[in-house]
Amino acid sequence: MRNLLLVGAAALATVTALSTQAAEQPKREWLANKSWAVWQTTLSDGHQGCFLKQFLPTEQSNAAFGLSHGDTLDAGQFYYTEDGITSTRNGILTLQVDNRTPWQASNIRSDDQGSLIFSLGPDPGPFLSELQFGHALRVTTANGGREFSLAGSNQAVTTLLSCVRQISAQ
Repeated sequence: MRNLLLVGAAALATVTALSTQAAEQPKREWLANKSWAVWQTTLSDGHQGCFLKQFLPTEQSNAAFGLSHGDTLDAGQFYYTEDGITSTRNGILTLQVDNRTPWQASNIRSDDQGSLIFSLGPDPGPFLSELQFGHALRVTTANGGREFSLAGSNQAVTTLLSCVRQISAQ
């Protein structure tokens, strides 16, 4: 089992800002198709953020996973959202790409919109590489598991990384 690391309090405040302020500002779409979306937005505090998202229709509504990275963070975050999701006291999430060794993380926070947010740690490269070149992502929470197709993830992750490079250089 591999671990994704937690972030400190300052980064947690930025993560909170990323998830709550992003919807308030106009966004620049980098990629939009039936499976994937990548966009950049200016947050209300003036900082930039890049976001990737994939939706999965479920019996009740939708589940989604995504990645976010702000210009003030050293590493990105993984988030998972599903209507009715419950955050366990230990908040453990397991991510597994194909049949590779699973990644495990403790959530750094959850919000009132059913999202669990996790740090990708100081070196998200190995996880992003698995995501980029994998076929399926299995997400397991206290609610059970969901499997997402990673068809098109190469283009989506490459686009996200281009967005992150651009905002980091500004």
